[in-house]
Amino acid sequence: MSRKTTGGSTGQAVTIWKTADSIAQEAAANWRGFSWAGVEIGDRQGRFWGIPFDRRERWRAKLIDFVNNRKRCSAFSFSENDMEKYTHLLNRFKPDYFYGYVSMLAAYAEFLRGARVKLNFQLKAVIATSEVLTTYHRRLLQEVFNTRVYNEYGCGELGTIAHECEKGSLHVNTENMIVEIVNGVSPCGPNELGEVVVTELNNLAMPLVRYRLGDFAKFSPQPCPCGRNLPIIKEVAGRAYDMVYDSGGKIFHGEFFMYIFEEVKKKRLGVKAFQVVQKDFDHFIIKIHPDSGYS
Repeated sequence: MSRKTTGGSTGQAVTIWKTADSIAQEAAANWRGFSWAGVEIGDRQGRFWGIPFDRRERWRAKLIDFVNNRKRCSAFSFSENDMEKYTHLLNRFKPDYFYGYVSMLAAYAEFLRGARVKLNFQLKAVIATSEVLTTYHRRLLQEVFNTRVYNEYGCGELGTIAHECEKGSLHVNTENMIVEIVNGVSPCGPNELGEVVVTELNNLAMPLVRYRLGDFAKFSPQPCPCGRNLPIIKEVAGRAYDMVYDSGGKIFHGEFFMYIFEEVKKKRLGVKAFQVVQKDFDHFIIKIHPDSGYS
């Protein structure tokens, strides 16, 4: 079994146990979804993601990146100088596809529009995750990266919940989970907006049952032209992250603070939840919900 600690967008860190079988099932569904974007196992990935703060975890992340044939562009170091360095790195590596936070991919695309350096390779696809992929973001990424953009919907506790197919539908991974859309306790009908509730099917160590994500979405009543019979989610709303700027122009993804408090949770320092408010470039208010062990 593996223990996984994740920071939620509410600031509530969640620790769960996952069986090896459930992790394998999650990976299988993930690679199936990637294949719909033309991406196969072993393809080179340019990853726009966070980096752990703990030294041991950072080395572990580097090893995982190496094994998975990917280069990581840090969400926590994203000034124009950083993005220029990432461009040189990616031009040497020549990834087959990009994967990462929507806001980070969008910031990099906006940088490339006026940058002195350009990408010298052709991508198969861009797979965007963790945040709502708006029409604006999709058009921006397609225009700058000159490739098709695919949406991925999921969360750290459950893995990927749904992947976008080549026809543009977001299909649920029903082999791994039951997804409900509810209004209170009542199930929503097709095209009716409601809260997303998920039940795991494969993780026997610590299954999440009717787990509320805090997101809202609709089920589509129409079958997908791709011919797959998996249910279709549309109009996902929720989990929009802010970007944090410092006085030197450096950009930090909102997950920066999630990673800090993941370490706090692992070290059992007694923080149940948190909120960070940026007042100006040099001043932050950090609100703490203390738990047992806090000092």
